[in-house]
Amino acid sequence: MSVDFDVTRYQDPQTIQRVLYNAKTIAIVGLSANALRASYFVGFYLKRHGYRIVPVNPRESEILGEKSYPSLKEVPVPVDVVNVFRAPAAVPELAREAVAIGAGNLWTQFTVVSPEGAFELRRRCPSWRERPSPSERGTCGPSSRW
Repeated sequence: MSVDFDVTRYQDPQTIQRVLYNAKTIAIVGLSANALRASYFVGFYLKRHGYRIVPVNPRESEILGEKSYPSLKEVPVPVDVVNVFRAPAAVPELAREAVAIGAGNLWTQFTVVSPEGAFELRRRCPSWRERPSPSERGTCGPSSRW
């Protein structure tokens, strides 16, 4: 699939600050129990700084003292940000799940670029739109936290 995709619009410092300032609950997909992995460090850091983290990893029952869920669909609490530590090929399905649970934001790591994931967000949620400027919010479904 070929989709025009400009990643620079998603690297705006003000947008990133706004997302992190407003978020309370962050589901971390691919969070590892291995303290040497980047996902573990990010989860540890977020938890230490007051965020509620929700591990999503079907191979683990608990990570960083929190119950781990096999998929986003099984997370029983509202999620503000879905932070993805998975390969780009997994992002389209995770985007569908993020929309389905009403998550406010889908955050991938710097090298994980998925035009197909962005396409899925636009396809599954017609009201979702890319923010043309950092001050404008996108919207999607009942959460309206985009």
